[in-house]
Amino acid sequence: MARTFEEIFNGLPTDEQKVLRSTIDSRITGAIKTHSINNPSPKEALERINKRIEQIEVAKLEKEKQFELKTHAIEKCYETGIPFSVVSDLLPNFKSAEELDKKIETLSKLSRSNDVAAMNEMLANNSYKPGGGSHAENDPLDKMRRTLPPGDLAEFDKNVERTRRR
Repeated sequence: MARTFEEIFNGLPTDEQKVLRSTIDSRITGAIKTHSINNPSPKEALERINKRIEQIEVAKLEKEKQFELKTHAIEKCYETGIPFSVVSDLLPNFKSAEELDKKIETLSKLSRSNDVAAMNEMLANNSYKPGGGSHAENDPLDKMRRTLPPGDLAEFDKNVERTRRR
């Protein structure tokens, strides 16, 4: 017949019982600590869960705010004629729609001034011919005009006209 732990324990000398008892106590204490770490009390678990819920709510509000700001930026860019790709990388830097509106307005003014400067340059280089449209976009003569220095353009155009008259 099998003996129980108590029967085996009581059959040991008292010195061995003390050593065995201290080993058993230390192991039980370690197990209790491990259990309390891995399985916190319901109150602590509830506190951790509530804290996590608050963090999720804050993150959710921030995401919603960023989404609304992005939507506003897309609408504003469409109104002003600026490509959204110009503003999209800057969105995290803005906290309000008013700040974003100011930046888009500034970019719009810069874009308009750059468009005017590009138009003036095109007209100054004599590469824009109003009412033309007979030449293809990749016309070899236009390519040649773009490579020539401004001083040689007049002579080049005279030679082209002389050749076309023949």
